[in-house]
Amino acid sequence: MKKISKIIGEVMSEKKTSIVSILNIILLIIYFFTIILFSFIDDSTGMDLNRNKIATFNDGWSISYNNIIEDDILLPQNYHFKPNSPYSIERIINKKDFIYSTIRIRSSMMDVKAYIDDQLIYDFDIESNYKGFQLPYPSSWQLINIPIDKSIGKTLKITFSSPTTQFSGLINTIMIGEGEAIILNILKENILNLIISILIIFLFIFITSLFIVKFIIMLNQFLKKDRPLKSIFIIL
Repeated sequence: MKKISKIIGEVMSEKKTSIVSILNIILLIIYFFTIILFSFIDDSTGMDLNRNKIATFNDGWSISYNNIIEDDILLPQNYHFKPNSPYSIERIINKKDFIYSTIRIRSSMMDVKAYIDDQLIYDFDIESNYKGFQLPYPSSWQLINIPIDKSIGKTLKITFSSPTTQFSGLINTIMIGEGEAIILNILKENILNLIISILIIFLFIFITSLFIVKFIIMLNQFLKKDRPLKSIFIIL
């Protein structure tokens, strides 16, 4: 019996040491992610690598829906169409506006297709990307690469269709830039959410470890008392 209590005590001591180590790791992670966060937020640090390599691309578009065409619209827009109603935006490809070759647009529960003079160059379909028990994300980033040198003077058309009432007719803001710059920009815009998610994971690990230590302490105290359950441990 004393041997069992001694073993549990040693385990408890090791768990306490592990808790302290986990807490130190969490604090260290918070410190480093805080530095990264401020590096992304503060342009003066010189870590804003996507500066001058990405730009907004929200004006100069035409929208087409139900045989209606509206020219020179400014994004974002929300037309509140019926579910599964197709609509599209388009513009002529030229060197003045298309200073970079990648377009970034956020889709919200919708199919997205891109054409250059009716030739399909990009296809994102909700059903083909999310099968079985995997549910579609409320929103996702679409990165469309444009072969600018081969497409000058041609028409870029992006079509949308959403099965939901909430998002049908929605067109989010569009950015144009270099591929790496766009990815860095996405990270910059979502760095805080990323940090919070990581901290939640480590907090869960920390709380779980605390419960384990508490259980071992209670078990150790229980075994030190005169309980009928002692006989079970003695037999074992």
